[in-house]
Amino acid sequence: MDFSYDETQEQIRDLANRILADYCTQDQLRKIDDKGYYDNTLWQQLAASGLLGIALNEVNGGMGLDMESLCLLFEAAGKHAAPIPLIPVLAGAALPLQSLDDPSLTDHLNKIAEGSQIITHAPAVLKGSTLDAPKLKADYADGSWTVSGRIDNVPAAKNANFCWAMAQAGEDLIALLFSLEADGVTVESQVITTGEYTARISLDRAPARLLARNEKALSLQRIATCLTLTAQAAMATGLCDEMLSLASSYTSERQQFGQPIARFQAVSHRLVDAWIDSACLRAVTEQAACRLSAGKDTLDMDIVEQSAQVAKIWTADALHRISHTTQHVHGGTGVDRDYPLFRYALRARQLEIELGGASRHLQALGDALAHRNPQ
Repeated sequence: MDFSYDETQEQIRDLANRILADYCTQDQLRKIDDKGYYDNTLWQQLAASGLLGIALNEVNGGMGLDMESLCLLFEAAGKHAAPIPLIPVLAGAALPLQSLDDPSLTDHLNKIAEGSQIITHAPAVLKGSTLDAPKLKADYADGSWTVSGRIDNVPAAKNANFCWAMAQAGEDLIALLFSLEADGVTVESQVITTGEYTARISLDRAPARLLARNEKALSLQRIATCLTLTAQAAMATGLCDEMLSLASSYTSERQQFGQPIARFQAVSHRLVDAWIDSACLRAVTEQAACRLSAGKDTLDMDIVEQSAQVAKIWTADALHRISHTTQHVHGGTGVDRDYPLFRYALRARQLEIELGGASRHLQALGDALAHRNPQ
């Protein structure tokens, strides 16, 4: 596999980093801290630049590029601790909905690309090739669907217009899209580790639209999970790079016993180990993104899932180790909220635990390999 960037990808990376650097200064981030960690001005700027539509087809208002290209935006967002819901909106909602090839969704996808609409996704737990019991129940009557139940910790729901989720309809497993502004829908704020607002969504016979049923619905959830895990790994790569950059600068300047502490073996060896973790995370992330970028005719979901799980395992482990190492070498400065490292440490912790930690995915990967290659 060739993971080098082409000219278009280099331009995307440079543009994303320039915009995010302008909007994610420490002073600006402090102003967002008490507002649910969401900067609508930055979101609109990314939309105006075309970056929200990197991986959407041209008919859907995008550039028609692939997941490898989109991961450059996720990585840049991690590097700058950007307070925007890129992962749930693009990886969790836009790309999975696009995969349905449903022309009636074109208007929704165009509005995502132009920044005038946000669609989020209520994550569901996959166990192997099946879905854990959905928390929503759906009913069909008089030619229309309604959905009831409650789901917690839905990302970006406080700022979103629509949400899609899995539900049970009798013996059928279905995927539904519903408006968060419709009758029968209540959205309550919840706060996660980073200070970001998620939401508890309560539904009481709320109107909904059928997206997919049974195997097609399960496939939709599988691709959404793989895209989300890979996006998290890409964002984690940016986080790790910046945490190591901060640690490198600090230990090169901090003097102890007449010399920079970076010269002490105890410090330098820990940072080298952290750099190795970061390099391994980048490699498995690029592998997962490359496999997700394959055309539909060559996309092997079993291989894609395993690559995404490997990326998630490294995401959880590398973030944990690198966060601890960079905090350690900073001493008390690392937890000072006037110093930027705390933002990266909080985001690292959140990404580490989202959609399950390394142990759960390692178990799932082992089960999949054992099933594929029985003794």
